[in-house]
Amino acid sequence: MIKRRFCLFLSILIIFFISYDNALLIENGSANDNINVAAITSTMSVSAKPSAILAAIPTIAISKTPIPNTPTPSTKTKEKIKEVKGLVELLKLDNTFVIDIKYATKDNFTKKIIYPSAKCIINKNTAAKLIKANNEFKKMGYRIKIYDAYRPHSAQKVLWDAASDKSFVADPKKGSNHNRGAAVDVTLVDKYGKEVRMPSGYDEFTKRAKLDYKDCPKEQINNRELLGRVMVKYGFKRIRSEWWHFDDSDAKKYQVLDISFSNF
Repeated sequence: MIKRRFCLFLSILIIFFISYDNALLIENGSANDNINVAAITSTMSVSAKPSAILAAIPTIAISKTPIPNTPTPSTKTKEKIKEVKGLVELLKLDNTFVIDIKYATKDNFTKKIIYPSAKCIINKNTAAKLIKANNEFKKMGYRIKIYDAYRPHSAQKVLWDAASDKSFVADPKKGSNHNRGAAVDVTLVDKYGKEVRMPSGYDEFTKRAKLDYKDCPKEQINNRELLGRVMVKYGFKRIRSEWWHFDDSDAKKYQVLDISFSNF
């Protein structure tokens, strides 16, 4: 009698583990649909022989496919980047840049909002060069911060009229490389997002903004020249009057545009 009770207890324990394993297998889609636990338990009683109890327990095929630790991410369709006459939004290509479009705020030399949007729009080929430069800066612990990129031609006249020193602003009759989306005004930030020290502030139309200005701490000169060296390496040209301004060396290949920011 004791032996039969022991076998019954053992059989119940086995059925428990089989049921547990079967539940896991069902989640994986590999469980045997013919398993009938009710049929097994119906054969069990105190009087049942151990051989009959064990015979009622079916053989279960165990899947060898491991259960993944994390869900497999779904495949998403790659977002198509909108392009208008060669212009694209930079952050749609690479979101590691710091964007601070000054002419979309009052924090600029005109003290007026010039752009209706703070999006960084740029020629797609100029963007490719800028991304390469940014990737090199990131290896050094820096990132590029962008003050200005594409500038609609209509905005060029507003800046021209507002500038007291016209040497710092391109004549709208000729157009600016900004109007082509092929010029950028930039600086560097460290890993905490803090701007590195430069000889002057942005749009500070003084001698301190010029590339040959040296009456400042060596650190500021080094930062200015590091920015210039890497940007030139990846296909940009500097101008003497503004340390922050860089023209794409291929800028003249692109047309002057007056496309609204609302198109992006």
